[in-house]
Amino acid sequence: MNQIRDIIIIRLDGLGDMILWLSSLQHLRQVYHHRHITVMIHDAWAPFLANLNMVDDVIPIPFISNMQSFKKKRFYHLRFIILLLQVSWWARQWRAAMVIHPTHARTLLSDLLATLIRSPIRWGVLGNQNNEWKKIQWIPGLRFKDMNQRYTHRVTGNPHMMVLPLNAHVTSTITAQPMAPSIINLREGITTSPVSPPYIVWCPQAGDSRREWPLEKWEMVLTGLPIPIIVVGIGQASVLLKKMIQRLASNGQVLMDWLGQTTLSELANIISHASLFLGNESGLTHLASALQIPSIMIIGGGHYSTYAPYVGVNGGPTVCKYELPCYGCNWRCHHKNYQSNQAYPCINMVDPNWVRQQIYQHLPRPTN
Repeated sequence: MNQIRDIIIIRLDGLGDMILWLSSLQHLRQVYHHRHITVMIHDAWAPFLANLNMVDDVIPIPFISNMQSFKKKRFYHLRFIILLLQVSWWARQWRAAMVIHPTHARTLLSDLLATLIRSPIRWGVLGNQNNEWKKIQWIPGLRFKDMNQRYTHRVTGNPHMMVLPLNAHVTSTITAQPMAPSIINLREGITTSPVSPPYIVWCPQAGDSRREWPLEKWEMVLTGLPIPIIVVGIGQASVLLKKMIQRLASNGQVLMDWLGQTTLSELANIISHASLFLGNESGLTHLASALQIPSIMIIGGGHYSTYAPYVGVNGGPTVCKYELPCYGCNWRCHHKNYQSNQAYPCINMVDPNWVRQQIYQHLPRPTN
């Protein structure tokens, strides 16, 4: 049976990308307030988006997790082709009056969904050939430029533009209503935290382990902080992280390990009552900004000024960096000290003393 919708929006990228796009979704909701809007999104973020009550329908897409799970398994090419056939069959079951694919860093999976759903109007963004496309040139007939032609309406995006202005440009073009770049305010609807403030929320993780500031440097800046720390993230703490937590606890530091123990919505409630958020360039750091919480972000040069800092936009994290001449490398590191099993040099070289200074500037002052 065909699944029929009015407007379908495809958004299958990471948590940080979604958070930075939510102001655009808010604008789409305001312009198309009389229409039914369905968002197809990464299954991991679907419950969180549904709880925001910004759209009429949220459809989780499980194919993303399937694709990630067999990247290093045997018969990868065969598994990949089978997955593409499954996605193609599933997409053709849907019909819509309009499909919007506002992602500038497109992937094959999102392109297939956006162009195979039967619709007379398909919006797509040109200008950024995602890395995934470069890995599938062995599949006949699938080329980035060919996919471009499947969109009936196309927005030309500048891949060097910061994400928030780029999102606003794409959304303004689609709706024909001007939109100013902004980070969404998610303070509304926040409930109480299960932990009594004051406290700091710290996430040591990032989407790529090489973009994570080394734990020994985090330990240097966290030692002796006069405020409890909640450790958050995905999955269980690593052996190294557990040992670090034990060392800090033995020195009298109050740490609570909540890694992998909360949903994204529950985590948003915890972050929203924090005095400060500490993290790498990750989705949770962007979430802290959307929740209007002061945050400190350890950032490298791969995508510097693309996702952070928020140039020309109020709010955003305080960035701690060590700027090198090779900034803007798109994480194709050629630094002489680069080792693939360690943090990128531009991240590893961030000064702990500077980070600690920034933390103390944001801590609540003791009351007499």
